[in-house]
Amino acid sequence: MRNNSSKLSELLKKLKEGEKLLRTLEEGNLKDLSDKDIFHPNGYGSKLAESLGIPSVQLRRIYQEFKNLCDLAEKGRINEATPRLYKLYAIVEYQAGRGIINEKFKELVHEILNNIEKHIGKDENTAKENLKRAYDLMMAIVAYSKKGG
Repeated sequence: MRNNSSKLSELLKKLKEGEKLLRTLEEGNLKDLSDKDIFHPNGYGSKLAESLGIPSVQLRRIYQEFKNLCDLAEKGRINEATPRLYKLYAIVEYQAGRGIINEKFKELVHEILNNIEKHIGKDENTAKENLKRAYDLMMAIVAYSKKGG
């Protein structure tokens, strides 16, 4: 993991079993996360939503982008998803710069995007599966985040 992700490392290490998610992101195997890891009330979605403290309304834009990327990949159009994946880095930076999302969430999304990106062009199936799990994780974070904006 890059040095500039130390805040993310600290966040994840504070979470129950956060080392597993950190290791998963480092190894590039988001696809190996189970539904229980992501969706369970004691899973990563819930823990990240609680730790990040971002209202669900503010997460919607990023969640919707992950959904769009996942839809393209599911239709076998991963090549069309790739440029949008790169644009998502800029969207996240913009939202962080405006204070809509915090730095911890920005770093998390960057690590997730890096995780997906490293498989594009090398192993399309793994890229597609990692994208699906990233979408699931975003869905869980939105579901467990507080209401309002």
